[in-house]
Amino acid sequence: MPPPLNRVMAGGPGDLLRRRASSRNLQLLRRFLAVFLLIVTVSTLLFHLIMGMEGQEHDFITGVYWTISTMTTLGLGDIVFTGAAGRVLTLSVVLSGIVYFLIFIPFMLIRLFQSVERAPRDLPAGTRGHIVLIDADVVTKALIRKLDQFSYPYVIIVEDTGRGLQLHDEGYHVLIGELDSVETFRRARVDTALMVALTATDELNTSMALKIREAHPHVPIVATARALASGDILVHAGCTRILPLSELLGQSLSRRTLGGDAMTHVIGHFDTLLIAEATVSGTPLVNKTLRESNLRNMTGLTVLGTWERGVYRGAEADRVLTDNTILVLAGSRQQLKTYDELFCIYHISEAPVIIIGGGSVGRAAGADLHERGMTYRLIDLHPHADVPDESFIRGDATDQAVLVRAGINDTHSVIITTNDDATNVYLTILCRKVRPDLKIVSRATAETSVQTLHQAGADFVMSYASMGANFMLNMLRGGNILMIAEGLDVFRIAIPETLEGKTIAAAGIFERTGCIVVAFEHEATMEINPPPDSAIPASGKIILIGSAEAEELFLRTYPPGG
Repeated sequence: MPPPLNRVMAGGPGDLLRRRASSRNLQLLRRFLAVFLLIVTVSTLLFHLIMGMEGQEHDFITGVYWTISTMTTLGLGDIVFTGAAGRVLTLSVVLSGIVYFLIFIPFMLIRLFQSVERAPRDLPAGTRGHIVLIDADVVTKALIRKLDQFSYPYVIIVEDTGRGLQLHDEGYHVLIGELDSVETFRRARVDTALMVALTATDELNTSMALKIREAHPHVPIVATARALASGDILVHAGCTRILPLSELLGQSLSRRTLGGDAMTHVIGHFDTLLIAEATVSGTPLVNKTLRESNLRNMTGLTVLGTWERGVYRGAEADRVLTDNTILVLAGSRQQLKTYDELFCIYHISEAPVIIIGGGSVGRAAGADLHERGMTYRLIDLHPHADVPDESFIRGDATDQAVLVRAGINDTHSVIITTNDDATNVYLTILCRKVRPDLKIVSRATAETSVQTLHQAGADFVMSYASMGANFMLNMLRGGNILMIAEGLDVFRIAIPETLEGKTIAAAGIFERTGCIVVAFEHEATMEINPPPDSAIPASGKIILIGSAEAEELFLRTYPPGG
């Protein structure tokens, strides 16, 4: 078992002193020396000036000797002033020496040693199976929370010592090093790492990938790409997998619009198990309870839960379905087809979807809608070459007249995609005010903005940070997590020993954790939507759906291998 990643290898004071001090601390040291030389120079010049006024003559070395002996409060007494001006200078030099030697220098030395101890510059020998991260942006921090949940060790490489110390004090595992240095990645033990995740700019990711490949030719490197054109360059630099997060986020936001009809829309899958959503509005299901809907008997599908204005609820039998209800369904392709045959006759609207924001996320959402045969209107201040004229509305979406011109009074859905969370909150409130019955899908950059957007009236929120973190965790865990929405996942794990042979009802999984069993995988077959009296297989995998909190509780209650 390797030692904790946030500790430096054991060593004596000599080892610490031999470590290269950070550029920030070296700069601080240079400033202290410059201040010291300035004090000595000015005090020496004043010494000669006042001594000359008193009729005493001394050479330059004697002036330096007096200044330093006075600053250090030795006060040898062999050279003294006779007048008041000299005594004032003496007091000034003594006070400056007290401040400098008794306060500034000890503070600087403590900081130098603490920097080395608290922010190591290499990992202990024998470290392996860890994830190497770069700095701590919104994606990295979201990923770290998931790595901690599944007990993956990690280390963050940070260039700036002050930033590294701040992250260390916040509880993160940090390593200080230059991102353009091969040696930094060698000291991060990339040769024994499970993965390196690069989340900086495309240019910096490319440069780091080349350095990492020089440090080790085979470690998996996952990099985010802000521009689609950067993908080939990053692959050429040595990246194993590229994540065009803006494109992926745009596609995910597009697929939450449900198309304005009552049909099922697949939002993810585990092999033959499909996860889909369907709106209840305009169908005979409105005002019925889930029990009364009889959907399982009619279609074979399992209702995993419902969305109501951005709030996910479990599939309680007595839950009443309303015009605002969206069903989350799990089943096979044939079962979804059966549902569609029953409800596809109920059509809501063919009006274009409104997209607010013409950045890479908004344009990706528009392209995905077009690919699905749906029309859209994209609102932005500037036209874009890849947005057809008939799909573009020029203007400021915070102006209600622009929203009306785009068709907000007729559309069934609005997708808000700007990269400023405060703007998205404002636009959500504005759209909800104009059309209380509108379906609003919004992007969040930071996870902390998700709840605020829901409170503002968004039906669905997808965050850039969570999406990036989920994709990276999936690469570690072999595609075992499907993000349904912010804070709601379908996940697949090996069946814990404590559950083997019990029925779903007897195990009380939902009662104890809040997770719902979706399927079992056993001996190359998948049992979808097993009934409550089904026995849990003695081996294989179990697929569940639950909130982030329910997922974490399940892992604590039934630890893998336990």
